[in-house]
Amino acid sequence: MSIVKGQIMEGGPLHLVGDFEIVDALGNRFPHSGIFSLCRCGHSQSKPWCDGNHRARRWTGCRATSASDAAQHTTTSTQE
Repeated sequence: MSIVKGQIMEGGPLHLVGDFEIVDALGNRFPHSGIFSLCRCGHSQSKPWCDGNHRARRWTGCRATSASDAAQHTTTSTQE
């Protein structure tokens, strides 16, 4: 099994790196290998993919998550 790395870019998208598959709400599958950028700002015209609109809108992102916040979210998410 390959390892996928997710990196939140400051003031930009979420970069996913590796071999993975995105599945939309209708069950459509989008296999991908390499770097894939997902919109975090909400301004992309091609959501969920990033189209660079965060730069034009000068979007700065959201607050950084602390390790304790991330651990708490992971615990709650796995219980759903």
